[in-house]
Amino acid sequence: MESLKGLLIFLVVLGHFLEPFLTRPEIARLYKFIYAFHMPAFVFLSGLFARAASTSEAWRMVKPLLLIFLTFAIAYECVHYLLFREMSQYAHQLAPYWILWYLVSLACWRLVAPTVRALPYAVVSVTVFSLAVLSTPFVGYPFSLARTFTFLPFFVVGILYGNDLLRLGACGRFPTFIAGALLMLLVFWTSQMFSFQLLWGSVSLVRLSPDLSQSLLERVVLYGVSFAGIVALLWIVNIALPVLSRWGANSLSVYAWHGLVVMVVKARFSPDASSMSAVELIGILAVVSACLCFIFSSYQVTRMMTALFYSKSKPMP
Repeated sequence: MESLKGLLIFLVVLGHFLEPFLTRPEIARLYKFIYAFHMPAFVFLSGLFARAASTSEAWRMVKPLLLIFLTFAIAYECVHYLLFREMSQYAHQLAPYWILWYLVSLACWRLVAPTVRALPYAVVSVTVFSLAVLSTPFVGYPFSLARTFTFLPFFVVGILYGNDLLRLGACGRFPTFIAGALLMLLVFWTSQMFSFQLLWGSVSLVRLSPDLSQSLLERVVLYGVSFAGIVALLWIVNIALPVLSRWGANSLSVYAWHGLVVMVVKARFSPDASSMSAVELIGILAVVSACLCFIFSSYQVTRMMTALFYSKSKPMP
């Protein structure tokens, strides 16, 4: 699974570099395709590896995660101030800075993991409850509430059925690879119908459309598409690749650090890509993304992260 995590963290970095070029149709199509499954898959894997059997154990797992969040929240705000000479809108809204929402949401998911295990019909119950909360106007960017509930069902699926899905993906490599590739083509085609805001999951459903029933239907359909993308990934990426495995094993380090680089690049460098084809631009951004994954998953960086946030006996998850 480390190879799959490595592929996903690479797509996270690439997706963030694609954002300034979303006015180009080819880039927007790729971006929507990536966002249809990459964070749901990441959350699914987070659930799969959620080992906390009790609330006290969950708290022990969450404490270093919150320390990482607080440290990088200060770092991101400081870099933002240096770049723009003002506090960010995230700070004014009491929201995690940009990509740091995942750390807050992950802490919440880990805390509820012991409770979720005991729920009857947990996936259905959590999905219905999440949709109900998202149907209110009170959730959004503040405290990462919207994304916490948007992606919670994938975490629950990972907790309860992750190992079963892994075993399913390991049966017959070539047939499952072909099936996964065909399913991923379907995900690409269907992902184009969704708006960016729906894919981000950062606002309540009532803000997406005046018709709440339409927003609910779109969210449910997107849940199905995202789940199909997760299954397709498990069928396609079922072998260990050393480079991807290293990125995956240190994905938290890559996730936390790369955003600072992306912030500076977006703010200070605005290359004229109009003369490049979409393929050339994506290729360059993919190489840059791979370089950042390589750097921030290196032994030196991960050793520093472990020394700062974890005891010697407990390396980064």
